[in-house]
Amino acid sequence: SGSWQVLPIFKIIQKEGSISDDEMYRVFNMGLGMVAVCPEDNVVNVLEHLPDAMVIGKMIPQGNGEQVVFRG
Repeated sequence: SGSWQVLPIFKIIQKEGSISDDEMYRVFNMGLGMVAVCPEDNVVNVLEHLPDAMVIGKMIPQGNGEQVVFRG
């Protein structure tokens, strides 16, 4: 989670349940909550209207290979 702080409760759940990182992100989303995607030129506007929102990444072109990979 390079872009957001994982809450301690998720670390406790992971440790006590011996749960892998992949499973924690798949099941609990590690506390991130809802994710919304917007065009890069709208980010400032979105952040002004949703004060608790944060930027967690960006979409980048991948060429002709796999565009979306689902795991789990």
